[in-house]
Amino acid sequence: WHLHPLAVLVLALTHAPQAVMLGYHNSRYYRQDTARAPLWRMRQYLAGLLSSRDTVKEQRLFSLDETILGRVRHLSQLFCDDDKKHRFALARAEFFLGLLSMVGTIMLWIYAVVQAVLARITVGDVALVFQTAEQGRTAMRSLFSSSARFYEDTLYARNLFTFLDLKPDSVDG
Repeated sequence: WHLHPLAVLVLALTHAPQAVMLGYHNSRYYRQDTARAPLWRMRQYLAGLLSSRDTVKEQRLFSLDETILGRVRHLSQLFCDDDKKHRFALARAEFFLGLLSMVGTIMLWIYAVVQAVLARITVGDVALVFQTAEQGRTAMRSLFSSSARFYEDTLYARNLFTFLDLKPDSVDG
């Protein structure tokens, strides 16, 4: 603010796309995770069969261990591939938007150096700008990533409240 009133705006505008991108990716991952929940439950059930003492006799009698293990491996690979695609897309977006935020910070640094060369501010002011711009960038990155995490948590909390709103007699057992 001391350097220029628009400095804060520059930092905010170069970081805002990160918040939008994180919200988009969290929403996309939530939809993907929700859609594959039945397959995840099946994988967990099959893995439980493989590790259960009660089912070992039947598995050996009917030679089912390799079949069940194959299905567990297939489902595990499916989840791994989906997660890998999501993580790589997220990492790419974070990288490029991180560059954008760094450009905003560098613009402030360059402006401060130019002002110092023109003797409009002191070298101490330049150091102040360097430090506060970096601290502002870090604070905004933290704020936006925390906001995105909160958004993702609210998406999953919706599932909990939907479950809690079920009438006890609407579910068998």
